[in-house]
Amino acid sequence: MVGISVASSMAGGMVMFAVSKGADAAELLRLAGISPEVLKDRDARIPLERYQALVEAGKVLTGDGNLSLHFGQMVDMSELSVVGLITLASKNMLDAYHQINRYGRLVIDVGTPDGGNRYRLEQRRSELWLVDTAAPDYFPELAEAPFSFMVCGVRRFTPNRMVHKVRLKRAPPANTAEYEAVFECPVQFGASENAMLMDPAWPETPVAQSPAYAFAILCEHADSMLAKLDAGQSLADRVTAKLLPSLHTGEAGADHIARSLGMSRQTLYRRLKEEGTTFAAVMDDLRRSLANEFIANPRLSVNEIAYLTGFSDSAAFSRAFKRWTGQSPRAARQK
Repeated sequence: MVGISVASSMAGGMVMFAVSKGADAAELLRLAGISPEVLKDRDARIPLERYQALVEAGKVLTGDGNLSLHFGQMVDMSELSVVGLITLASKNMLDAYHQINRYGRLVIDVGTPDGGNRYRLEQRRSELWLVDTAAPDYFPELAEAPFSFMVCGVRRFTPNRMVHKVRLKRAPPANTAEYEAVFECPVQFGASENAMLMDPAWPETPVAQSPAYAFAILCEHADSMLAKLDAGQSLADRVTAKLLPSLHTGEAGADHIARSLGMSRQTLYRRLKEEGTTFAAVMDDLRRSLANEFIANPRLSVNEIAYLTGFSDSAAFSRAFKRWTGQSPRAARQK
């Protein structure tokens, strides 16, 4: 269990869900060994063993042995983490899948056997399987809760059944019928893998939100900012407008932006130089603007802001933020 951690917002969501089912919050946290102060810090991480203790205590206090399964079924992930918001900004389910792999460790930082993505899509003859490669056997809820999030979340966008079978490595629980009721398909326990059989139409199923949805929530002026940039006459404005909804996707490189503007990378660089700027400077200005906006939003952790602004990790973001403002992100938040 060493090194595996869970975002405080995830633990806080579990506490609120357990309380809604009759648990006492103070007793729940006492049994789990979690300080209430930790849940108030969006940047805090909770060791996996403490989160596991929280789930086990929640089962006892609520009388719901399938607490994690129902947590995934009933709770809107976008209320717990920026990862949920980003998936809502995806163009389709395949894009959402890629974003979950990119950002998932913000919620649960669990390593994979080969150091790659936690979730993997495998085409097995005529069948498309989504496989969880990382959930440890000693904590089966770490596989079933995300599966429940995914299965129940997709029902917001389509009435069609997108999952036809679920395989779980865990031993059969006391109430197997409840799993089939939640997933609305056959569930195999004691399987060799944690995996779901996806409908062939699943990858291209659209997510019914606008591309700027996440920023519309996270950045108060995002829509007007996008409109202003779209109407701008300079190439730098047009580049910024393309970068704004793309920073968090990993597709904000010069080649990608140049193609979206119908020109080569060399032409993009030359024309920006004619305007007295560079691609790197335009991106840096946008990152600084967004960082100043996001740092004032208590819903976002520093880790989340780092990813939203296109940095590889919070350390790289913190260095850039100090260069921009002369202070660390934490110091800025304390003012």
